[in-house]
Amino acid sequence: MNPDTLRSLRRITVGSAAIIGVGAALLYFQLPRNEQEMMDRLPEDKRNQAKQKRFIREQYERQQRASKEE
Repeated sequence: MNPDTLRSLRRITVGSAAIIGVGAALLYFQLPRNEQEMMDRLPEDKRNQAKQKRFIREQYERQQRASKEE
């Protein structure tokens, strides 16, 4: 193959990989770090729903622990 063709293919490949890498890094840093950040991104009704689900899950886990201790 022509050396110029190979050079241009390599530039395209390296450039595409760089763009994909930067995009992946940006997506990673936009992920919520903890449950509070995740809750802050939700609309109010979904936030309340998630709080209720978490409360119910915690109550269930407490009951399970209490029944195991008996």
